[in-house]
Parts: sequence; structure tokens; C-alpha cells
Amino acid sequence: MDTPTVVSLLPATTEISTQLGVIPEAVSHTCDYPPAVKGQPVITEFDGEQYSLRESLLQDINPDVILTQSLCGECAIDSLAVEKKIEEMNLDSSIVSTHTTGTEDLFDNIQNIGVAVNRRLEAQSYVDKLRTRLDSLKTRTQSLAERPTVLVLDWIEPTMIARGWVPELVEIGGGIYDDMSQPPEIEEKDEWNLLRSVDPDIIIVAPCNYSTDESCKQLYTLQTMPEWSELTAVRNNEIYFMDGNHYVNRPGPRLIETARYFAGLIQPDRFNAPPSEVVRSISTVIQS
Repeated sequence: MDTPTVVSLLPATTEISTQLGVIPEAVSHTCDYPPAVKGQPVITEFDGEQYSLRESLLQDINPDVILTQSLCGECAIDSLAVEKKIEEMNLDSSIVSTHTTGTEDLFDNIQNIGVAVNRRLEAQSYVDKLRTRLDSLKTRTQSLAERPTVLVLDWIEPTMIARGWVPELVEIGGGIYDDMSQPPEIEEKDEWNLLRSVDPDIIIVAPCNYSTDESCKQLYTLQTMPEWSELTAVRNNEIYFMDGNHYVNRPGPRLIETARYFAGLIQPDRFNAPPSEVVRSISTVIQS
């Protein structure tokens, strides 16, 4: 079985490719998992405004397959920019672009990447394993009568409420994502007032690209927000700070673990609490 030369421009696709047994020859500057990719050449750069490719490295590698995404141009270089660059450089690389809005998209991404890197059977086996784990969790939560309302924060200032795959994971974890599973017709630039009006039972703070420690530091900013102390989740100590970088913002295979971690926060009488390196409660943060 021939193994193609692969370049991955997204942490999620790096995780998928590596899980299928194909370590990318080069990765993006944000790819930090699994350990096998640490030390791989970095092929993307970010100057604070836009993403770019290191053309000399791309030319040297001349990859058979480039893994990228078409969902968010602010989080990583998008597929259109990659296609344009490949054409300019006259490279004969196949581009596999992912677009994830839920777990079914994740499973499709794994299978598509599996085909591209000649690991079709491995991809199907991996999808079956992940689906079994997710279905097992669904079976335990789908009939629950008591389901608290939950919102997850992607950013603090301006306030951004997480959408995409997050509402589905909250529902699977035994919660209700209220009416926020779809963006409003006119999306607010700052959704703090929206959060206040929903006043969820549980708030999970998981800013984009933030570790657990970095998320915890957002407490001081949150405490200055209007009517913070009046929120139901604040009064009941149901505020949690989570590793957004690895478990919430990154649409890779570990989203299945995220659903399980959400369940531990949303239905603590039925599921074990997530590990402290992934999630910490507001009480723990205040005491530390």
C-alpha cells in the first residue's frame, strides 16, 4: 500500500491523518497533537492579520495531498487560498477540504481523508469505533427528563456564543442548548445581552485556542461584565472553564471525548467529572 506525502494545515486534520497511520510531512503552526507531530516542519505562518504558506517548504515537499478546511478563514488558512497558491506554484497536489458542523461531518471527514491517504479500511474502522462510543453516550442521556440549559462561550470580549458542532455535543451530553443552535438572522457583534436574556443554568467558558489555564484567567474579565453576578449560573456556581483549544474549538476526533466531558458537567449525578486538566469549576478557580 503506497503512502502519499501529506501536508496538513489544520489541527483536526493532523489528528485524523496521524490516527490513520499517516504522519504529515509538514503541519500548521497550531498543530500540537498528537505527540508524533511535534517537531514536524511548520508550513503556515500568521502575521496577526492573515495566514500564509511557506512556499519554499511547500515546493520542497511537493505533497501528494494537502488537508485543509473551508469553514473559517479567521481560524486557519482556507481551501480557496490553498487552491490559488497551488495553482500559482504549478503543484500537482490533491486538496482535501473539511467543513464540520456536526459529528456526521466529522465522520465524513475521517472517511474522505482515509480515501485520500490510502487508508480507507482504517478510516471506516475508526469511524465505527467513534460512532459506537457516541451512540453509547446517547443511549444514556436521550431519555433524561431533567436537562439543564447550557451555553458555551467561544470568546469573551466581544462575547461570542459557540455554535457549529457545540449544540449537538451539549444535547448528547444531557443538556439543552436553548434556542441558540442556529445564529440569529442578524448576528450580533457582541452576544453578551443574548446570553443574559437566555440566562442558562450552566455556562462553559472555552475561548478559541485557549488552554484550560488561559480560560480560567477569563474569570476576571467576566466579573466586570454587566449583571454578571445576577446570572443563574453564577449564583449557583455552575460556571466551568474548559480547554477550548483541544476539546471545543477543534473539530477533530476528540469531539467524542468532549461530549462525554460535557455530560460530566451537565449531568454530574450520572457521569464522572472531567479531569481537572481539561475543565475547572469557578469555585476551584476562585480558590486557586
